[in-house]
Amino acid sequence: MRIGIVGAGIAGLSGALALARNGHHVEVFESCRHVGGLASTFDFDGVEIERYYHFLCTGDTAYLTLCRDLGLADRIRWAKPATGFHYDGRTYGFTGPADLLRFAPVPFAQRIRFGLLALESRRRRDWRRLDGIPAASWLTNRIGRKAYDVIWHPLLALKFGDAHRSVSAAWVWHRLHRIARSKGRMGYLAGGNAMLFQAAVDALRDLGATVHTGRQVTRIHCPGGRVAGLELGDGRTYECQRVLSTIA
Repeated sequence: MRIGIVGAGIAGLSGALALARNGHHVEVFESCRHVGGLASTFDFDGVEIERYYHFLCTGDTAYLTLCRDLGLADRIRWAKPATGFHYDGRTYGFTGPADLLRFAPVPFAQRIRFGLLALESRRRRDWRRLDGIPAASWLTNRIGRKAYDVIWHPLLALKFGDAHRSVSAAWVWHRLHRIARSKGRMGYLAGGNAMLFQAAVDALRDLGATVHTGRQVTRIHCPGGRVAGLELGDGRTYECQRVLSTIA
């Protein structure tokens, strides 16, 4: 089967690998000149630097499995780093429960509520009920206004800008869940994501798949409600029977 994939981020490339390994003819189309999407890198005086800050948790099984499949498992490094929170001209320790209890900018009762929310999030599995709830109101109700204003509002506003008011509570839950379950262990791939993406592109080439960069998809062509191909920015069409779209 001919399958077109929109986007060469980690979702597009890993999806392409799975499909190509199952015998499908796969072509990936990425509008940027580089692969990687939100996990991509850029050249900084000869060193590949990730565009955004990422770290691994022990529960990131999909990423770890991908590294293993590409022969990169031995390049995963784990550590228990100390983290801090800078507020009102002072940096506070912010690594474990004891640091949270000592975090004076937030009232003590709200520090307790924050800790209880982290414990609950660690155990919670069903995120669907949270998906339609705005994170701001959910956090304010659960941990208190001061704790939200000091800890979460700056993080959400810096990450999402004006859109932070519409971010789902499920997004916040997953961050708490992921980090709490990792029990302080954080990891990274030695060599960075650039190494992972290059290994994925090389593996796809070996499987006969093609990754196109600088090729924008403008439309999924579906005459009669059935996928027939991808319309590209240069006016050409890639004919296929299925499409995997990994865009936002």
